Amino acid sequence: MTIFPVIIDSRPRPLGQPEESLSLLTLPIGGGILLDLVMDSLVGAAREKPIIAPAFMVDDRYRARFAEHGDRIARIVEDNAAQLAYELEPSDVLLVIDPRCFPIDGIRYSSFLHDIENMRGARHKVALDRSHGGTREFLQFDAEGRVRRIQRYYEGHTWLQTQSVAASLIPVSSLWDIEAPPLTDLPRLRRTLSATGAFSRDFPLESASVDLRTEAGMVHLLEHRLMPELGPALPQSYREVAPQVWVAQDAQVAENTRLYGPLIVQPGARIEEQVVLIGPSVVGAGACVGPRATLAKSWIAQRALVAADTVANRRVLVSAVQGRLLAEDHDFVPVRSALPVNESRLDPRRKRYMRGKAVVEAVVAAVGLLLLSPIMLATALAVKLTSRGPIFFGHDREGLQGKLFKCLKFRTMIADAQALERALARQQNEVDGPQFKLKHDPRVTLVGRFLRASNLDELPQLFNVLRGQMSLIGPRPSPFRENQICVPWRLARLSVRPGISGLWQICRHDRESGDFHQWIYYDTMYVRHLSFWLDLKILLATVLTLGGRFSVPLDWIVAPRRREAGSSGGPAATTPDAVATLPIMDSKTEALPS
Repeated sequence: MTIFPVIIDSRPRPLGQPEESLSLLTLPIGGGILLDLVMDSLVGAAREKPIIAPAFMVDDRYRARFAEHGDRIARIVEDNAAQLAYELEPSDVLLVIDPRCFPIDGIRYSSFLHDIENMRGARHKVALDRSHGGTREFLQFDAEGRVRRIQRYYEGHTWLQTQSVAASLIPVSSLWDIEAPPLTDLPRLRRTLSATGAFSRDFPLESASVDLRTEAGMVHLLEHRLMPELGPALPQSYREVAPQVWVAQDAQVAENTRLYGPLIVQPGARIEEQVVLIGPSVVGAGACVGPRATLAKSWIAQRALVAADTVANRRVLVSAVQGRLLAEDHDFVPVRSALPVNESRLDPRRKRYMRGKAVVEAVVAAVGLLLLSPIMLATALAVKLTSRGPIFFGHDREGLQGKLFKCLKFRTMIADAQALERALARQQNEVDGPQFKLKHDPRVTLVGRFLRASNLDELPQLFNVLRGQMSLIGPRPSPFRENQICVPWRLARLSVRPGISGLWQICRHDRESGDFHQWIYYDTMYVRHLSFWLDLKILLATVLTLGGRFSVPLDWIVAPRRREAGSSGGPAATTPDAVATLPIMDSKTEALPS
């Protein structure tokens, strides 16, 4: 079995028709072109030289652009790339790569090529569909136009639609039943293989990806890949003329230009007088930037001609521009993350505190497990001897950045408690929001009632703290189902590690009537004011209230003046009742059929 890599080339839509020889793979990046970046990802994945498969008719000028890569590429397949499948052996495999769906951190081929000798069917590296806020809402209306149901889907969890295909691993034999395999259109090829009954599997991309069919996507790739660490990787023909500014030896740069890195000027490029270049930017080989031009975060293609007095921001420039303003014209950079990501909005000082807090709490948890081991041993024996089932109960909860972990407790319910929850929740749930609670829950064992009342059932969570999955103080760990209700609340609480105790547990005071609005309020309040003194106050209050048996006034924990002003430049705090009306931010809403 031999793997033959095939790299698709295309003409990005933002480029228009500047020059017939220009294509996506010839755009400059680093010290070379985008083709170099793609081929670097193939090192160790395939022994054969890659084949270029353009999705358009080519001419002599196009072939000349790849002449200098003749020792690294096998050939350019023209006219009918599908003919390639009939030239290979039935046991061979095509690794087809489409740079239009470009992973920012590159493709990891380890899982993709795993056990390829026993490969059955095709494999596809896909980018999952993403919206701005990571959620989608569907509304169902009745015949009179009234909303009957709202259903929210979280991308990466319950919304797993495929947006595009970055690479496909295709057995040659699976293409022989297709009259004209569209090798240069992977989404279409994926659908065609499924329609013919060919078995295939999808593998989500491990990193965020950008759509290089759009100008915004190309600029975003430039911002992420043109970093200072590229300097040592550049050829020796480049010199660093200013901090993070690398210029090829034969490039011509006027003395009265102003260059701000990270910036790369490739061989043969010419920059005229009084030009201002602000990085991250790249000036392709043979390009010419006219006098008095001002370019910021722009991608200047090879042999591009930028006219005098041009002003451009976050643009891809490929041809002469008659001195007009080219401001950023796109609203949102289309980044598709393969996995759910909730970036922490904490400032560096508070991030350092979180890292130090994890280390200190791990030590405290280890000491606590040692001192409390006799009590935990006695509790384990009581659970085991009084009811059927395991001693510990581990439930999947979302931790820092949404990572799932098993939250441990001493089992306080009968063995089949999870199966009965759905029926009980529909009929007897006594609290609001996503949580489920019954004052006299029939599933709780006799020993379990004592453990819950004394909070001894929470002691195994010290193991979670020791492993860095939880903190002593933080928002209550919740499963994915409970975290769906309010997007801003979810983003806030998943930006820190969940805790055994927290602000909500010691300050809540509407337990009987339902206090989900307080749950949101106190969790977001904790994240806004995260500090050592806040954690210390919550810890002392937890001990004094015997684990939150009675409420503590919020003013004792967070001063009113701090709540009014917010913290770290964040928004001012709202009241608990106002939190219930927070909007669902950046979620895409669509309509379900009634």
